[in-house]
Amino acid sequence: MAKRGRRMSARSVVERLKGSPMAKERLLVLLENLGGTHPVSEGSRKLGIGPSRLQRLREIMLTAALGALEPRRPGRPRVRISMEGRKILELETKLQDLREELDLARIREELALLLPRLRRGQKKARRLRPRPVAGPSVPRAV
Repeated sequence: MAKRGRRMSARSVVERLKGSPMAKERLLVLLENLGGTHPVSEGSRKLGIGPSRLQRLREIMLTAALGALEPRRPGRPRVRISMEGRKILELETKLQDLREELDLARIREELALLLPRLRRGQKKARRLRPRPVAGPSVPRAV
């Protein structure tokens, strides 16, 4: 069964990464050692370090890779807000609430001016009935 896709070498992948040339060379030697193409003695000779240091670097690299592959919470990480930022956010929220209350008070005032009978605690205006027109006054008997 033929594999699909382009074959990639470790060198071409490592060269595209961001990092110093020394770190890239160390990574290549460690990958070649892990892949079984170069023994520890040849890798340590290439880097100019001892075999125990090469093995320690390999362990550090694998531990870092394993930690990077651990499952994490989905989505973006939460943004940490400083105390000043929290205070500003709190004040902005309070300002928005006060603006809403002010708008409501203005609307209530307009309604009270347009519809005076609907104000609370106000009695309805009584209609005055016209009094009957009185004729000549007649004295009453006492």
